[in-house]
This record gives sequence, structure tokens and C-alpha cells, in this order.
Amino acid sequence: MGDILSISGLMPYLSDVGYANKIYIYESLGSTNTTLKEMAETGHGHGTVVISDSQTSGRGRYGRSFYSPSGGLYISFLLRRESLKLPEITMITALAAVMVCRAVKKVIGKESLIKWVNDILLDDKKVCGILTETVNDSIVLGIGINISAEFPDNLNKVAASISPGADASVRNRIAAELINVFLSPDTDFNNDEIYKEYKKRLTLLGKKIVVSQADTQYEAVALDIDKTYRLIIKKTDGTVEALLSGEVSVRV
Repeated sequence: MGDILSISGLMPYLSDVGYANKIYIYESLGSTNTTLKEMAETGHGHGTVVISDSQTSGRGRYGRSFYSPSGGLYISFLLRRESLKLPEITMITALAAVMVCRAVKKVIGKESLIKWVNDILLDDKKVCGILTETVNDSIVLGIGINISAEFPDNLNKVAASISPGADASVRNRIAAELINVFLSPDTDFNNDEIYKEYKKRLTLLGKKIVVSQADTQYEAVALDIDKTYRLIIKKTDGTVEALLSGEVSVRV
């Protein structure tokens, strides 16, 4: 499976060699987001990147555990909102989802879909999760991609890897694709093409869904996505609402 844990493994794929000075690579961490939030508190700035080959305390939304064995790519970015020109944290999560889909397509040739708001799916199984958090005046964007990791029986039905048996070059290339996008001052995140692509890749539109928020659960239909990536739903009583957060699943 090889080893991603060296700058030399990334260098051939970085569009700017200067990016290497902002990248910190570890064999194992509790959580790349936690480590990067601590680094932000001690003065690290926009564009700092933390990568780990595995996590012992990987986290998803709502504090849920994110299984993070060796063979995945766990990467976090420290980003300033004004540098990205994106006012809403949901927009950063959404654009990250599109960038992951593009990187997967470019490196391994597979098309992936997005489950609102932060999961990437291949063949109806989760292959990537995204966790966006705030720290001071910045955003910590965490992306966990199952690249060649193996899963226990209890997760095999819902999770998968994008390229079982892949060597280190696949992880290096996908990591570099994301670094090149998020660290480049020339990337325009606030453009209509990203919005259109996100909407095209969404799995829920037009389907009957179940929405879970706090202690409540209700049925609705997913109608659309607005320009700030809120999910537009229609409840059974006819009320139309824009969701900024919540757990959504297709009704079976």
C-alpha cells in the first residue's frame, strides 16, 4: 500500500513547490482537524495543511466517530473566509465536496455523487466525509477519504474505498489535487460552475426524504438547492423550507 507520509511523495504533483512549506505530514494523529485547530491557536495561518495516514479519534458531524484506518487520506486545511471570498461555512463544505469528486475523477477515473451536505458516495456507499469547523477568524476544513482502507463487517454495507489495493501514488495525487485547489490564490470558489456541478451530483433531489434535526424527525420531498447550498424541501403539510443543517436520508 506504500507510504504517503513524506513531502517527497507529494512534490511531483504540487503545482507550486512553495506549498510544501505549509504541509505537515504525520503517520498517525488523533484527528487532523484537532491538530490543525491547535496549530491555528499558536499562530499558523491561511493555507496550513495537516495530513495523516490514520486517525485514532477521527470525527464526523455531531461528534460522531469517523473510522480512519491506515490506507485513507485524512487532510485538513486552515482557511480564511476572506481569502476564499465565501461568507457561509456551508459553501466551503459544498465546494470541498465538488473538489473531492473532481480529484477522484481525475486520478482514478470514477464518477462520484454527493449526499447533502458533506458525504461523497460511490455505488451508494460512503467513501468520503467532510467536517468544517471554525477557529478564531478562520475555517478548519477536514476531508477524510477512504482510498484503499479495509473496513470491518459492520461498516462494509455503508462504506467503501475508492481504489482498493491502491499504492501510495493514488493518495499522493489526490492529496496534491486538493492542495493545489485550496492553496492557489487563483482558484475562484464562488462561481456558478461549482454550484451547477454540486447540484448535478446531488443524490436527493426529487426524492422523498426523512429529515432528522435535534430530537425531531419528519418526512419531506427534496426540491432544490439554493446558491448558498441550503437544501430546499417541501414538508408533508405543504410548507417549503431551506435547510442549513440536519441529517437527511432517502425514505425507504
